[in-house]
Amino acid sequence: MQIVFLIAAGVVSSGIAMVVIIRLPADYLSALPPSAPRKVRMGWLDLFVGFLRNLLGLALVGLGALLSLPAVPGQGLLTIFAGLMLMDLPGKR
Repeated sequence: MQIVFLIAAGVVSSGIAMVVIIRLPADYLSALPPSAPRKVRMGWLDLFVGFLRNLLGLALVGLGALLSLPAVPGQGLLTIFAGLMLMDLPGKR
């Protein structure tokens, strides 16, 4: 019974993912959304918060690389992805 549920859940989730990907616009990852706010100036607090976010992101990427080693238990790739999402990288939206 559990194997039938597992297979059904896999088929349904794959179908939903395909529908979502097919309905995305062609320039979804390359174009900025029309409502994207543009910062005119950055104060010292914005710079400090950005520095802390980048520092935390870098620490998470390093921790994820350590967790990706075979003898160390943990979610290494997920930690790396979380760190990359925190960092301000050029071209990242």
